[in-house]
Amino acid sequence: MKNGSVMLVNYLENAAEKMKIYSFETPAKLIKDIDMPGYGAVPISSGGHKEFELFFKFQTFTDPGSVYRLDMNSYEVQSLRRPKLEHLSLNLTDFTTDQAWYTSKDGT
Repeated sequence: MKNGSVMLVNYLENAAEKMKIYSFETPAKLIKDIDMPGYGAVPISSGGHKEFELFFKFQTFTDPGSVYRLDMNSYEVQSLRRPKLEHLSLNLTDFTTDQAWYTSKDGT
């Protein structure tokens, strides 16, 4: 079992959630960067230290929250459920979320 001696780290970097898997070795070694579905937040996650999978909700400005599964053996992310938004008059697939960096007048 791969997940018997790993830890999942979830953190915020540049206003976007990131997930990484590390070994418990000393010092800890990066095993895998988990590819997130875009720039967004992970407000909810569920899984136990003896389980083979982790479920998490991922939301963005154009997605109120989709559910994903992280297989702790293969470290692959699978989309399980996307919200149905037919009642909206907007087509959210016409929108994108990007991150841009600019230098301010004072150089910061």
